[in-house]
Amino acid sequence: MLLEKYISYLILWKNYDKANELLKVGLLLYPNNMAFIFFKGMIQIESVKNLSKTYLIRDLKKYIESDKQTLCDSSYRDTSSLELIIAELNELAGKKKVAKKIITEINDDNLKYFWDQWNDNL
Repeated sequence: MLLEKYISYLILWKNYDKANELLKVGLLLYPNNMAFIFFKGMIQIESVKNLSKTYLIRDLKKYIESDKQTLCDSSYRDTSSLELIIAELNELAGKKKVAKKIITEINDDNLKYFWDQWNDNL
């Protein structure tokens, strides 16, 4: 079907907004089409990934711009949690070697276990 092919190319080119609009039409015409249902799920997953990335970057920016002494005085965590966030940002950016290096330098076993759970490394 031509519509399926066009939507798949839009997703490949990361034009999710246009693909989503065409998916609405496709699902109205063919509500049981598995390709359209699959594409809708893919777009939703990409949306969640982009949203997560945006919030991680925003929160990291807030941390960088904040008063470190005040944060240190009011926090019960060390810098390992921040290192884990930086590793995740590197992982999202495709820098897997950098992320792995950061994770190996973390001493907190609970954070390493969390990383392994999150990234299915167990």
